[in-house]
Amino acid sequence: MRDMLCLGEAENLPPGEVRPTVSSVHQGFQETGQSAGTEAIFRWLDGADESPLIQQVKQQMLDVCPVRTGDQVLDVGCGLGHEVCRLARLTGPQGRVAGIDANPAMITEARRRGAGLGLPISFEVGDAHQVGLPGGSFDLCRTERVLRYVDRPEAVVTQMVRLTRPGGSVLAFDFDSDQTVVDAPDPALARRIVGVLDAAVPHPWIGRQLFRLFRDAGLRDVRVVPHALCFPGAAGFAFYQRLNQGTIDRAVQAGQLSASEAAAWWAGLEQAGEAETFFSAVMGFIAAGRKA
Repeated sequence: MRDMLCLGEAENLPPGEVRPTVSSVHQGFQETGQSAGTEAIFRWLDGADESPLIQQVKQQMLDVCPVRTGDQVLDVGCGLGHEVCRLARLTGPQGRVAGIDANPAMITEARRRGAGLGLPISFEVGDAHQVGLPGGSFDLCRTERVLRYVDRPEAVVTQMVRLTRPGGSVLAFDFDSDQTVVDAPDPALARRIVGVLDAAVPHPWIGRQLFRLFRDAGLRDVRVVPHALCFPGAAGFAFYQRLNQGTIDRAVQAGQLSASEAAAWWAGLEQAGEAETFFSAVMGFIAAGRKA
């Protein structure tokens, strides 16, 4: 997932122990340019793209808004271009798929990977709030796990509508961080942890806001499809820890949580993981609308 990695993944510290310097993917996706964590983010994006859970999301997005031969498609926040290349195989040479991303390092890597594939693709560095492309250029403008990180999601949706031809579609998927659940032994601490994790992204409630944003942007026939991702057992705990360790470590360093609270949190969840009783889930939403 574009938003789920604790950087420094090779470090195997005991639960609750704080690294001297802590970073998280949430920071990484709010920065542009090359950084010490860039390669780790690349590895995470590659791994996420291969995940059956993410492939299910992508397939459901295609079910909601099919891509056909000859379509012109824009992927906003394209990252390394995984979906651009995948969709270009559906549009065929008669179509075109363009990807934009604010991070030049992402675009450089996407271009490198796309070179020589013979696909109708292009990649450009661009600000999703103000895209330098002509209006009405695309049959479909889509974005996935991106709106939670941008400064003004409403402006990005407005740009996507502008870039879509009349009769075309706008499509988005994003998580609602507040709809993350974990079966934890201390409910009060769990609620505090939820607050810490919500604060790690600029728009933690973006999933529930998609319907309003699409309607406010003038889209017709707006529909929303819920999509839950579940993480059970030992593998689920390993994923949860890898996802959230950096954010929780930073909260300890900032004084939002005590080291003993963090240690107790991880100890309880690790025990559940070892017993194969750990369970966590996060709710996301696919929103689609048609331009009049």
